[in-house]
Amino acid sequence: AVSDAARRLAADVLRPSFPALPWPADRLLRLVTVGLLPPTLRDAYELRWSHDDQAALSRWSWRFRLFARHAPVALRCWRAARRR
Repeated sequence: AVSDAARRLAADVLRPSFPALPWPADRLLRLVTVGLLPPTLRDAYELRWSHDDQAALSRWSWRFRLFARHAPVALRCWRAARRR
C-alpha cells in the first residue's frame, strides 16, 4: 500500500522545490521515471499519465534506441557496467 507520506515523497522527487534541472531535462526525467512504472503503481501514487505522455515516452524511447545503436560504448554504457 502507498501511504500519503510516500505520495508526498514521490511528488518531491518528481518536482523538487528548487530548480534542479532546466525544464526540458526535468520534463524528460519525469516522463521516463513515471512512464516506466507499472500502471498500478502510477495509480497508487496518484501520478497523472495521459495518452500524450505515453506518446511522448514512445518518441523519446525510439530516439534513445537509435542513439544506443550508433553511440560508442563509452557513451551508451555506464563505466561500472563495462567492468567484468
